[in-house]
Amino acid sequence: MQDTEAPYQLTLTLTDQTPTRIGVNALLDLSNIQAALPEALADTSFTDGCNVEIALDTVDAVADGQEISIQGRFEMDTFKCDRALGQTPERQEKTATYALSFSTSASAIVKDQCVFFKLSNLDLTLADQNLVSDDVKIILQDARAIFLKAGDAILRKTPVCPKTPPELASLSPKYDSGGTVEIGNGGIGVALTGSIDVSTKTIVSVLKVLQSEGVLPPAR
Repeated sequence: MQDTEAPYQLTLTLTDQTPTRIGVNALLDLSNIQAALPEALADTSFTDGCNVEIALDTVDAVADGQEISIQGRFEMDTFKCDRALGQTPERQEKTATYALSFSTSASAIVKDQCVFFKLSNLDLTLADQNLVSDDVKIILQDARAIFLKAGDAILRKTPVCPKTPPELASLSPKYDSGGTVEIGNGGIGVALTGSIDVSTKTIVSVLKVLQSEGVLPPAR
């Protein structure tokens, strides 16, 4: 997933704020990333290092108001583990395979001018309903711990950092806050708020863009 590139759309709206700063409202349309997610995460595996390994089967994400709803399935393999004193644990033969479905949600936060996502409210369901309750409890406990730890690690390493076009690079918006929004029917977006410093360089850059777009007459 870290090596997967997908375009996104950034829409900026400028507002009055102070004599030296312009308010900016930005909308990130992440529908292309959303569409690429199932293939990017296919066959991704998580492990605790020895006893348990999880392999994703399917993943689907849709926006639901101010949260992202994520559902899918994965297989969890368990193994015997040789834990010799003073040695790195060594995986032995497989002991079982379990199929599970999951449902979780994610929300966006803004940090260091990037958008990060965090998981919450993970629900797991075992496909095999014939296991005794004590076994189910242990299986779900192991799966939950690995899934949340690995999922949050992936999300921390794959933030979305909005970039303005090169011709507007001098605007350099500073984002203060943001959150997930739904675009259309289930499309994932992020609304950001912040501001832009009003300097001579910034004003000149904007005027040049307006001239290049034909909004203003060319300089003489």
